Amino acid sequence: MQCVSNCEMTVSKFKSVLTVISSLLTTASLIERGYEPYFMSLILPMFVLEYMPGMLANSVLQKFEITPVCAMLNLIGLFLGMFLYSQRVFLRVIGDLPVAGKIFTFLGFVHCRENTEKLVTWLIVKELTGIFIRKQLMAKSFRIRKSEAMNSFLCIFALYAVRTYGMSEKLVVAAIFAVPLVKIVSGFFGSLRARMIKKEEVVVKQQPEEEEKTTRKTARKNQ
Repeated sequence: MQCVSNCEMTVSKFKSVLTVISSLLTTASLIERGYEPYFMSLILPMFVLEYMPGMLANSVLQKFEITPVCAMLNLIGLFLGMFLYSQRVFLRVIGDLPVAGKIFTFLGFVHCRENTEKLVTWLIVKELTGIFIRKQLMAKSFRIRKSEAMNSFLCIFALYAVRTYGMSEKLVVAAIFAVPLVKIVSGFFGSLRARMIKKEEVVVKQQPEEEEKTTRKTARKNQ
């Protein structure tokens, strides 16, 4: 029992760290999109991004709630983001850590007692609202990218399959990592293809120059 409680405490602390990191990255993204790095300029859009999707999704199911601890962690992330937004290398290092938070969240949904249909509807409303608010606040095009839509669809579908048909929880984890891994692999092969095309272009450009040199050499010999 003591081992289980210690494990739960460790997971809880890790979730707190992930909440701070998520708020830090959100703040850095807002500043990158043109918001001034001041508290009064960032507090409202940051809290709207963090809380509004869940609050609107509560019209379907009362699942999301704001606690003082959560608000404090978000404020810590906001202040850290104001000071660290220019540290590009650091932001890249921690950029993928919120995925771990998503894994904990969806694994928690696997074992919760709420009705599956209502839970799935709540997630759909939360995901779509979050995408809409993010694009509005960050002055992006409202067009939903295929990767965003596919990531949300796979995660929600995997959760539904696990809860309804008793499939393994690993399916949820695989769904969360599927789209990011495909993007990494496709990006790698895309860059590799671009390098190969560039090398071919260089070879094609060098061929006429070499032909000219050989022609000149033969002309000199003939003279």
